Amino acid sequence: ENEKGTLSTQEVKNGYCLACETYPLGDCKLGVPPESLTAPQRTQVEGLEVAVSLEPPVRAYHFELPPPSIEDMRADAKRVLETLYQQQRVHCCTIDLEVLRSLSPQLRSGNWQAQASVRGDEIVAIRPWPSRQLGLAVDVGTTKIAGYLLDLDSGQTLAAQGIMNPQIASGEDVISRITQIGESPSAAARLQRLVIKALNQLVVDLCAEAEAKAKEILEIVVVGNTAMHHLLLRLPVAQLALSPFLPAVSKALD
Repeated sequence: ENEKGTLSTQEVKNGYCLACETYPLGDCKLGVPPESLTAPQRTQVEGLEVAVSLEPPVRAYHFELPPPSIEDMRADAKRVLETLYQQQRVHCCTIDLEVLRSLSPQLRSGNWQAQASVRGDEIVAIRPWPSRQLGLAVDVGTTKIAGYLLDLDSGQTLAAQGIMNPQIASGEDVISRITQIGESPSAAARLQRLVIKALNQLVVDLCAEAEAKAKEILEIVVVGNTAMHHLLLRLPVAQLALSPFLPAVSKALD
């Protein structure tokens, strides 16, 4: 009778019932939607901006190549590396493989002018000049994830958003998640997939807010507490719950 007063006739016909009024007669499988597992929480991404000197890890350099000829039959990559040094005094040793795949058509479509984005001694992008360079900063917390999309050249924050860490459906504290992995090794991969999926969606949302494209992001920095760091990279976590609570690694990974 309680169900008839709460559920519609169609819902009853479809087999819906009130869980609080139902007694299982045998083994059964329960499906709980994610929104029922997580309590609504406010994600704060605002704060005071601190003025800092810009030292972006990726820098942009304009260059112009002389068109190739019978007298100059150097490979496109070699010509770019040598020209960057001649025109900008930038010494690069390597070009990322993905960049090499688009290098030749990019040079020709740009009439032999382009912008090289350099990280360390590696060219990580060749694009039309001028092109903006974006960076993504992410803080993976135990319950919340904050993301910031920035212009690497000006330091301006273009977009900021916060989302819930979907891992909280598997436990609101890190000990619960570590315990799950100890009981079921496959839980490590599942927890990693959850946060990676959330990060990918965060990138989509931030780019939409800033009217940017994901391919404009040339540098990503992700920080988090030791447990979140290890879960994201699928490093062993069992020792984090045991004295003396030592991490697998304590330095930044590139």
